[in-house]
Amino acid sequence: MVLAPHRLLLASTLASALIACSEVPGGDDAVADSSSTDSTSSSSDSDSDSTEDTTESSTDSTEDTTESSTDAGPDCPQETIVLPGDTFHPDAVAAAADGTIYIGSRADGTVVQTLPCETDVTTLIPAGELAHVGGLLVDDGRDLLIACDADLQQPTSPSIAVFTRTGELVATHPFEETGTCDDLARDPQGNVYASDGANGRILRLPIAALTVDGSAVPTWLSDPAFTAEPPLRGINGLAHDGESTLYAVHTQLGALHAVTIADDGQPAGLTLIQLDSPMVYPDDLEWVATDRLLVIESGIGFLTQISLNGNEGVHWGLVGGLDEPSALALDADGIRAWIAEGQLSHLGGQDPAPPSLPFRVVRALF
Repeated sequence: MVLAPHRLLLASTLASALIACSEVPGGDDAVADSSSTDSTSSSSDSDSDSTEDTTESSTDSTEDTTESSTDAGPDCPQETIVLPGDTFHPDAVAAAADGTIYIGSRADGTVVQTLPCETDVTTLIPAGELAHVGGLLVDDGRDLLIACDADLQQPTSPSIAVFTRTGELVATHPFEETGTCDDLARDPQGNVYASDGANGRILRLPIAALTVDGSAVPTWLSDPAFTAEPPLRGINGLAHDGESTLYAVHTQLGALHAVTIADDGQPAGLTLIQLDSPMVYPDDLEWVATDRLLVIESGIGFLTQISLNGNEGVHWGLVGGLDEPSALALDADGIRAWIAEGQLSHLGGQDPAPPSLPFRVVRALF
C-alpha cells in the first residue's frame, strides 16, 4: 500500500485518464466515462464459468459502493464495516475462508476483526505490536494471519509478522535492509512475497521459514522498472495467478508488470503489460480468475478490472465513488470484494483537511 497523493496533484492525471478510458471495450457491457479496470475472481470452476456474466453486470454502469454491494442479495448482512476512532486509516484487509474479515491500520498498527456475518469490530492485535500495517494475508490451511509491517516514521527494517488467527505472535521476519513493506501475496505452495516500493524490489519468504522466528526475508527481484521518484512509491500491489506468474503494479507510473517464476522458484523474466492507458495511482491488486485482475485505483476512487490477453491488458471501472481506497480483498463468496477506504492523503499530510468519518471497509459486487 502507499500513501495517496494530494487530490489537487491528481487533477491533471485524472482528466487525462478519464479521456483515455472514455472509449472502454465491450459496447453496452462496458462502463462509460470511467478510467478503472476489470477484476478477476477466485480461480474456482464456478467463478470461471460466470466470468462473462460478472463483467456484463458489473460494467453496465458505475455505481456507488452502497448500491453495487447490495444488488446481489448477500448471504451475510454485513455490507459496511465501520471502524473505531478518527485516526484508523485502514491500509490492509484480508478475508478468511470462514468469512472472518481482518483490517489493519496504517496509522498505529492495530489489527481488528469482524467474525463471520457480524458487523461488530473487535481488536485482535493492539496498537504497538506492529508499527504500520501495509498488507494482510490469511493462510487458512495453517490457521495463520500474516502482516506486512513497516515503521514510516523512522528508517528501520520492515518485517513480515506471522500470527495465529487468534492474535498470538508466531514469528517475525525482518527485511535485509531498510525500506517499506507495501503489500503481500502468496503462491499455492505458501511462499510469501512482499513489495518494497521505496527500494524497487520484491522479497520472498519461503514457506519452510514461515514459522521460524527471526529468519530474514531475502530480496527476490530488484529492478529499475520498480523504482519511482520520492515521495511516491514504485512497485506496490502484488497478486499471484496460482500458477507461475506474479503480477505487480507500479503506483507512480500506473503500470502493470508480470514476473515469470521458474520451476526452482526464482524469477525468470519481467514483462511490462501493455495497458490501453495508464492506471491512476493503482494500489492493491487481486487475481480473480483466468486472465482477470482486480485493482484499486486510489487516485480516482475506483475498483477496476483488468482483462489480460498475453502481454496486453484492457482496464475499466467497476465501482466508483470510493473515498481514497487503499486495500482490497476477495470475499469468501468469490463474487464480492472488501475495499478499505484508507484516506491516506490525510495521514501523510498531503491533504490538511480532516478525513471523512467514520473510516469504512465496504463490500462491493464485481
